[in-house]
Amino acid sequence: MSNNRIDDGSTMVAVNATGADVVSGEPFVAGATVVVAAVDIADTASGVVHTSGKFSLNKEAAVALAAGDKVNLVTGTATVGTSAGTAAGIAAAAAAGGDATAEVILNRN
Repeated sequence: MSNNRIDDGSTMVAVNATGADVVSGEPFVAGATVVVAAVDIADTASGVVHTSGKFSLNKEAAVALAAGDKVNLVTGTATVGTSAGTAAGIAAAAAAGGDATAEVILNRN
């Protein structure tokens, strides 16, 4: 193994620049990347976030997804769907239009 490996890269520390507090499990954009808060992070504070993995995230109402569909973190929300936003990853399973959540594999585009 290389002697310069730090870790698997699935987490990092990021600043919450959303303008509001973020709770653990909530997605937000850090820089140009969608992340999921591992801990509650106050507005303008730093905290540990996930950069990869599979998460159950709130989904846009009435949007149906098939496994493998690309999903975005919808601009101005903490929901995923197909509306304009930052690329969040892919749907890990089908989600019906009436489902409140979707399984998303983060940053797998």
